[in-house]
Amino acid sequence: MRRLLCALLVASGCAACTSHSAPPSASAPPAPQVAQFTAGTCRLVAPDVLALGNLAWRLKGQANVPVADQTALRTHQRSLIQALPKANSVTRKPLQDLITTIGFVRIRVDGRSYQPVLLDDMARAQATLQSACLR
Repeated sequence: MRRLLCALLVASGCAACTSHSAPPSASAPPAPQVAQFTAGTCRLVAPDVLALGNLAWRLKGQANVPVADQTALRTHQRSLIQALPKANSVTRKPLQDLITTIGFVRIRVDGRSYQPVLLDDMARAQATLQSACLR
């Protein structure tokens, strides 16, 4: 019965049976280029910041974080931690906030208590750092 209902809804253009909030044909919003980040720490962390923004967009609203994305979160967090000592007064707090929110996502995923709002928090921290780095 559920399959029939889903088939009818999909046929009528309803997206209620999809597993994520973005339509399959939707692409990520345009992101700045690495070269647009200010020189120094911002340029150093730009690939990680952009990748985290893309990851947050792809997983928005999903109930779990796939293993490959868990690995990516760990890798990006480690890279950001290495850059933290080089951060200036403008980028230090946003960078630390992003590192912290990634940690909350990772801890809750590992503890099997993940909630999508945690990724929303990470996305806000990512956007804040990206904004600070594009001034």
